[in-house]
Amino acid sequence: MKHKILIIVFLLLLQNVHAQNCKITGKIIDEQNSNPLPYANAILTSLSDSTILLGAITNDEGVFEIEKIKKGKYNLMISFIGYQSVEFKDVDVYKGTRKLGDLKLKVLNENLNEVTVKAIKSPVSYKVDRKVINASSFPEASVALDLLENVPSLEVSFEGELTYRGDGTFKVFINGHPVRNGVEKMQQLDASKIDKIEVITNPSAKYDAEGTAGIIQIILKKNRLEGYAITSSAQFSTNDTKRFSLSIDKQSEKGGWYINGNASKNYWRDVVINGSKVNNYEGKQFLVDYQLDRKQSGTNGYVEFGFNYDLTDKDCIDFNINVNPLLLGNDHDANGHFEEKTLQEGNEIDYQEYDLKNRNRSDYQYLGATLEYEHSFTKNRNHLLSFYADYSTYLHKYIGEAIDTKTYADRVERIGSKDTENNETFVSLKLCYSNKLSENSSFEIGGQVDTDHIPNMTVVNGSYDSNDVFMPIPNDPIDQVVVYKRDIYAGFATFKSEFGKFEYKLGARVEWTDRQSDYEYTNQQGERIKQPSSKDFWDFFPSAHLLYNFTDEHQIGASFSRRIRRPNYWPLAPFRTYEDSYSYVEGNANLKPSYSNSYELNYKKSWNKDFIGFELFAHESSDVIQDYYRLESENVSVSSQDNIGNSLSIGFELMGGVDLCSWWNMNLSTSMYHYRLDVDYENQNTKEEQFKLDTRLNNIITLPKNFTFKWDVKYKSPHVTAQSEREAYIFSNMALKKSIKDDQWQILLSVNNVFNSIKYKSTTKGDNFIFEDHYRNKPYVMLKLTYNFDNQK
Repeated sequence: MKHKILIIVFLLLLQNVHAQNCKITGKIIDEQNSNPLPYANAILTSLSDSTILLGAITNDEGVFEIEKIKKGKYNLMISFIGYQSVEFKDVDVYKGTRKLGDLKLKVLNENLNEVTVKAIKSPVSYKVDRKVINASSFPEASVALDLLENVPSLEVSFEGELTYRGDGTFKVFINGHPVRNGVEKMQQLDASKIDKIEVITNPSAKYDAEGTAGIIQIILKKNRLEGYAITSSAQFSTNDTKRFSLSIDKQSEKGGWYINGNASKNYWRDVVINGSKVNNYEGKQFLVDYQLDRKQSGTNGYVEFGFNYDLTDKDCIDFNINVNPLLLGNDHDANGHFEEKTLQEGNEIDYQEYDLKNRNRSDYQYLGATLEYEHSFTKNRNHLLSFYADYSTYLHKYIGEAIDTKTYADRVERIGSKDTENNETFVSLKLCYSNKLSENSSFEIGGQVDTDHIPNMTVVNGSYDSNDVFMPIPNDPIDQVVVYKRDIYAGFATFKSEFGKFEYKLGARVEWTDRQSDYEYTNQQGERIKQPSSKDFWDFFPSAHLLYNFTDEHQIGASFSRRIRRPNYWPLAPFRTYEDSYSYVEGNANLKPSYSNSYELNYKKSWNKDFIGFELFAHESSDVIQDYYRLESENVSVSSQDNIGNSLSIGFELMGGVDLCSWWNMNLSTSMYHYRLDVDYENQNTKEEQFKLDTRLNNIITLPKNFTFKWDVKYKSPHVTAQSEREAYIFSNMALKKSIKDDQWQILLSVNNVFNSIKYKSTTKGDNFIFEDHYRNKPYVMLKLTYNFDNQK
């Protein structure tokens, strides 16, 4: 009898569980423009007394899901700050899932002055195919590049290249469209204009295949609320950085206009270097010991004007023009002392010492314009035709100049180089058509053209006399010129579908590349020598994404993509350019593109703002492109970019965030993987291997009186290439923000490299040479004042 009672109780409990196996889902959108509303509220109440029973908050796509509901009828209230709340009466909930579709909210006509509601986003969230960095969670960030410090295993090289998981390189997108000179753009783009940054390591075929690690996509703040939004800021740092910016956004019911301006002098590196070079050449040993204080900076000044307008209910345009009224460029300075020794059979046969003053400067001006047009065949915008055009060109040709002033006890020598780029023109065109075939399936097809033309590039190496007259090196080629052209034509198609909780997206992209880098010069006999170099090739890039949704907060997925890294124009130009007294950089017209295959398995679970994500990955690259050094004489080496072999990275990444209490949020991300580089180049046939561990711990603490304190700690593991290795280092940053008058004013004080711990050794080895540098990055303090005016509603 006892067992029968237990069985009956169990069956009743089971029946009750099944009775509650009901849920409702919906998507909350803006009634005017059908944009999704993330972090909106969906509340389920009783019919009798409106008692709150269950609720949910929408995700980034505006979708909510309320689970474990008893079968019956309820009222559903949806609301969002700045919008009129809507209540749906007598919502019938039955076993299984009831899909309510799109639920529209209308913007309030009156201002809400009495109540301020702030939606707090997780600083770093984890989606099935991307990592999302919410810019508002990192108030100390000055420019877009600062936000990427929160991505494990991502590094920015001193040459301004983004690398990830060993060898991968990124292509930078802004609002879904590719940009040239991505790192340079992120050094200029004010962080206050950014909503979020997405790190997409396995992009679908819709995106440009450039970048063997994937895509960095910057999503700018954008809305169609009526009124004005004005932001201005001033920033000063102890490393001499000065930045001033102004942004005005005016919107009305049918459209609006905006203007942005920026003027800045940014110092992104201030470092002390103690180094040495040891060369063994033809029975002699050449040694150099030096100490350098180097600062790297960039000047930026631009004005951007744009407007957006709804031509009809289904047609809209967005136009933008930007100009650099001031000369832009980089300005790198170094000061130091050098001691040179030459030994033969262990005996010193020569000794010299000198003080060095180096200046490396470049100047240029750009004019650019973009046009975006979108036609929606349906009101819910699931049937679209879009066109995008981007054009930019030089207003002032690029001029580069490097000068080393060497002061000896008895003389002064001035050596350097000059280079130019004339009339570079870049054009990008993209046409895309998308349609929803059924309730669960959709497809997208499109075409894209990207062209980059530089009709004239030059380099001259030489010396300066006491009157600043430049004299070319006598034995160098005369009147060197390179004509560069690269055209890429692409077509793509994607198909997306779902069955219950399972979704998949398949894609294919075909690209044809036509590349030219023709070189001409005059030799010492007066003959004009022509060395044409051209290459055209087809590529096929498949992609696949699979996703299983246990719920919106609990997902598992897998993905694959194939990518390409095409060489940039300068490494292809076969110039030999002076770099310093001991090295030259030489172009390589035979440099091939590098290809990569990336495989990922993702898992994500979230609880409101708390989340955990886990990712297994394998990343293989062929014809890896790296700098390669060769000793040419007893005191001069030459470097060029070369295809040095193949690489493989296998490992996992863990990300998580949690509110330890109501005022303290902590998030951790760590990447652990084994990296192997199979070098097969010239006389080197080796395997370079290492275990890598990159970790970031971030704390955000909300204090009384509208103060926010942020403290992060980052560990960067050692890094190896075909010829070099860099030691690990750990560092920490702190920031304190004060908000005044409901965020109308913000004061930010931050300290970078708080404990002066960015110290490491870098070693480069090759046949008969070894270079060793000890780096110490200097800490700095930054003060930023921001004013916001916003009456948009």
